[in-house]
Amino acid sequence: MFDYIMNKLHQLMPIAEAINQMPEEVNPFGVKLADSRAFMLKQLHARIEVLRRAKGKTLEEIYKMELVVE
Repeated sequence: MFDYIMNKLHQLMPIAEAINQMPEEVNPFGVKLADSRAFMLKQLHARIEVLRRAKGKTLEEIYKMELVVE
């Protein structure tokens, strides 16, 4: 499951990057593209870290894990 999810994240990465490569400084939602890209990368790294910590654990162990993401 871990490998499948990591593969999906890598497949979706070009879409996320394309969204953050607009020529405007601010996206249609009023967010600066630099801020949007920083948030996207932070979320990606947080998700990968959570997946790595959960790898090889049972559902019960995962539910008991303390979630700390910076």
